[in-house]
Amino acid sequence: MTSAYRAALLLVITGCAGAPKVAYEGAETFDAKAEASRADACAAAAPFAHHEWRDSPPLSSQGWLRGYMEIGLGDSDKQEFSMADNGLKLDRVIPAELGGYPTNYGFVPRTIAFDGDPLDVLVLGPRIAPGTWVEGVVLGVLRMEDEKGDDPKIVVSPLESGGRPAYPLTVEVKEKVGAWFERYKAGQPGKFSRVTGWGDVEDAARLLETTRTFFDEGPCRSR
Repeated sequence: MTSAYRAALLLVITGCAGAPKVAYEGAETFDAKAEASRADACAAAAPFAHHEWRDSPPLSSQGWLRGYMEIGLGDSDKQEFSMADNGLKLDRVIPAELGGYPTNYGFVPRTIAFDGDPLDVLVLGPRIAPGTWVEGVVLGVLRMEDEKGDDPKIVVSPLESGGRPAYPLTVEVKEKVGAWFERYKAGQPGKFSRVTGWGDVEDAARLLETTRTFFDEGPCRSR
């Protein structure tokens, strides 16, 4: 991507001027497992005339970031998008003692992250029903690691009039969200989660660029 495109991307998804200059400061390369997962996802999507992940635009017509919701705020049912079914399937139920998800949770279409899955997105504000498309302004990045490697999550707020974020990413929100994701894999054999910090809106733009480029370089073909 050109620096001019990066500047425009940062402006539309965050409302801030300036261009990201370097790759996302996380895992800077995609390993063979990520490449294999990308190929598998594209193959699973191939039979569908329209596939939610493969064919949906990551930016709205107004230029805001779009996300497909898999889990609503407070939900304990951990649903995941099935590439083969082009829809949601229940993965597991979060233990009652942990409590439900601290934000709405989903993915950004036409992206592949470092673990081979679509890029995760956390959407602040009231509960949004799973299966719903949402658009909003990017506020930052939750930096995480799990048993598959780097697992960052972009944080988004729905919009108020004038394109302003309706819900700020405060210190209190960061503490609550970070503490929950530190614990949400507890008790699962061979799995772990670790929060390593938070990134700003420029980090988010770099991450989006990196994961979109990896998707674009893969074998997926839109109908």
